[in-house]
Amino acid sequence: MRRLTQTLVLLASVFLISPAHASSDSPSVDQIMRMARTTVVVPTEWDGIWTTVDSVYTCAGVFQSTSTSEDTICGGKDYSPNTGGSPITFVCTGSATATTFDMTCTGSGDIFTDCTANYTVVTHGTLSGSTNHFVTTVNVTYSGTGTGCSLLPPSCTQIDGWGTRTGPAPSAYCATPTRKSTWGHVKSIYR
Repeated sequence: MRRLTQTLVLLASVFLISPAHASSDSPSVDQIMRMARTTVVVPTEWDGIWTTVDSVYTCAGVFQSTSTSEDTICGGKDYSPNTGGSPITFVCTGSATATTFDMTCTGSGDIFTDCTANYTVVTHGTLSGSTNHFVTTVNVTYSGTGTGCSLLPPSCTQIDGWGTRTGPAPSAYCATPTRKSTWGHVKSIYR
């Protein structure tokens, strides 16, 4: 699910465009990555270690950059939203089958006083054997009365990615805990 994570990391760059106005509440990269988790259950057909090549474009088709990475997808896992106290809240809906993945996330967060960034992230993916292809579009608009907010132009970015499965996902990496519990409860069991 790194591809979705990388998509939402792009959103973090929005917070860097106006460092003079950015508050200490702006999310870190780790917080953005935690926000990337969704409520879509990944089918077991997507399970594996993947090598991915992602190309980033403006929505007008102007090439921006390319990157390669390795990602592990655990089939059958439910990725639940976790905002980690960040000022951005994402709500995601979607579905996944043995061969397709579709998800739409919307969210907003204050980037400085009285200026809100509004995000719409749409991802479509396909799987064919040991090859996957994802296209993600990230639209950002700004609203508010804060000084300079009306000067921030809307942006649209498209990420086009291809992945090749290079092996099975390690079973230890994809292990499911038997039960969620609080730290206090765990300590009381072992006293």
